[in-house]
Amino acid sequence: LPNSITLAVEERLQGLSRECLALLRVAGLFGRTFPSDALAYVLKQTEDEIQPLLDEAVQASVIAIDQHTAEDDILPVSTRYIFCQGIVQEALQAALPAHQVRSLHCAIGKALEVCYASEAFRHAAELARHYALGGEKEATLHWSLLAGEDAARQQAHREAINHFRVALKLVEEENSSA
Repeated sequence: LPNSITLAVEERLQGLSRECLALLRVAGLFGRTFPSDALAYVLKQTEDEIQPLLDEAVQASVIAIDQHTAEDDILPVSTRYIFCQGIVQEALQAALPAHQVRSLHCAIGKALEVCYASEAFRHAAELARHYALGGEKEATLHWSLLAGEDAARQQAHREAINHFRVALKLVEEENSSA
């Protein structure tokens, strides 16, 4: 992001506590929306422990409770939050050191897998993305294949091809190193 935007976002977030900013930086890695139970899992805290920080961010209009729930969601995983402005989410995640980002994406993938439980297959593309960004090749392969199959079932052919390309690349890398 350009420095001018980063500075504007930093100014906007000035009133938040350090703890709240740290939480929001990790939340930003989830994407525009994030479930509170998975965030708590990544932070190795309980939802009750992080709730005051989430409330602080809501009061500052940085995040809001996501009112959108997909009609086909049988059981919501937990309260989902959404960043009020995408640029704030991008600036927060960009503020994390690169060496932390990789391990956090891996932790996010694991947290989402646990929180989604039996419904994880419905979020295969999201899981594949986090595992890929976390460098977890085996998990990326698994979830990319499931995401590709799901996209093909929905006739989202370009998306299916992209997922299958990721899977093929991983298999080729494994075969060439063996």
